[in-house]
Amino acid sequence: MILLYLIGLYLIAGALFSVPFLSKWIYDVDEAAHGTNWTFKLAIFPGCVVLWPSLLKKYIDTKNNKL
Repeated sequence: MILLYLIGLYLIAGALFSVPFLSKWIYDVDEAAHGTNWTFKLAIFPGCVVLWPSLLKKYIDTKNNKL
């Protein structure tokens, strides 16, 4: 039962991360995302939810390299 709670927390954290990532931060990570519409973002939302730790690391690394 604890494992299910942990998976649920992981997915909730991923969903909470994905909203600002897909609205603003994706443009810092991937320049090809400029000009995409909401249907593209909706299509990659599930992947962002699952892969949020690696996307967060990539975003932080990108921000540190721009400084």
